[in-house]
Parts: sequence; C-alpha cells; structure tokens
Amino acid sequence: MKFSLLVPRKADHGIRDHHWSLVKKRYQKLMPKVEICTGYDNSKLFCRSKAVNRAAKKATGNILIIVDADVIFEPELLEKIAAVIDLHPWIIPYKNGIFLTKEATNRFIKKGLPAKVKIKGEDIERSYLGKGQLINVMKRECFEAVQGLDERFNGWGLEDFAFRVSLDTICGKHFNMDQNVYHLWHPRAKRNHINASKNKNLYLRYLEAEDDVIKMNKLISERIK
Repeated sequence: MKFSLLVPRKADHGIRDHHWSLVKKRYQKLMPKVEICTGYDNSKLFCRSKAVNRAAKKATGNILIIVDADVIFEPELLEKIAAVIDLHPWIIPYKNGIFLTKEATNRFIKKGLPAKVKIKGEDIERSYLGKGQLINVMKRECFEAVQGLDERFNGWGLEDFAFRVSLDTICGKHFNMDQNVYHLWHPRAKRNHINASKNKNLYLRYLEAEDDVIKMNKLISERIK
C-alpha cells in the first residue's frame, strides 16, 4: 500500500506559500514514505479541480489522499486509514475540520508544526463536519472511475461537494472517520466571484444526478470534448 498526497496549489508569493513550505517539511519529516504530489493552477480564477487532477497524473501510489495545502493531520491517521480503506468505497478521514485562529497558527509556526496537535477552545476560529472538504481518501481506481474532479468549476467553491456526490454515486457511499484535522489560518478566498453562479448551477446538476449511476456517468462524460 502506497499513499500519494495530492496537493492543489496556486502560488501567492506570500502566506500560503510560506505555510505550504512548512507543511511539506512536516510531511517529509513525520511521514517520509508518503509521496507528495503538488498540482498547480495559476489561472486568475483558481481551478482547484485542475490542480488536483494535475497532481494525480504525477502520483504513483494506489491510495490517493487529496489534501489542501494548509491542512495538517497527525501521522497516526495514515495507519487508521490503512486499517479501513478496504472496508469502504472511499473515506472522509475526519469528523471535525478545525480552523485555527491567526494567533494559534502563528504560535504553531513559531514553535514548529507539531506531530501531535494540542489546542484549547480559544485556538478555534470555527469548525465543521467533514462533508468532502479539506481532505479525502480513495483508491486510485475510484478516482479514475469518476474521472477525477470536474474542471468546469472555476474559482473557489462546490467542486469538492460535487466530487463527493460523484464518488458516492459511482463508487459507493463514503465512510467518515472519527478524527480531527486542522486548517492553518490565512485570509479567506473570495467566494462571490464572477463564476460563482455557474459553479452553483453545475453543482445542482450533480445533486440531480445523485444516486443515479446512468445520469451521473452522463454528467461526467460531458467533460470529454
């Protein structure tokens, strides 16, 4: 079993690049056997789907972990994933996605990103349940069955939820692990961008095709021109 991390990126020559340099070093130190594959999209409206798909083309592992560049998790999570990956079509490997405050993030960066993440209530800016954001895990054949992420989503938003719906429909329902992952603070990306309404309409089409394999495959096949 070989893990490949698929990390979507857009260079900002600022805080996000700095965070990624530290997160990457943490992976290399704590999880040296994991393959790190970055995929870039430097379009004006960042296409996360293109970045993930480009990273996937570099990957040689049979287990793909799509993870945002500013997310950290404890190394033991990989062992827990390995123990259940054959029992489920695909996995959302956390229950709580915890967004750290700016102060907590700066403290971690100053001290060095830890192997074990210990936080207090005041370190949390917000959190939400895992619904396909931040990090997903699947076998390569599952990723390929839905032809990766839909690159018609331009600009931040909804490509991750559409991907979840496509995987649930084509590969089978996901399993949520009872774990935490942590998101480093950075200024939030603009969601109400010029392509937001198109993204929403496309996502609604995924919802209409949910649980219908024929409709979903037809929707996926539209990407091929």
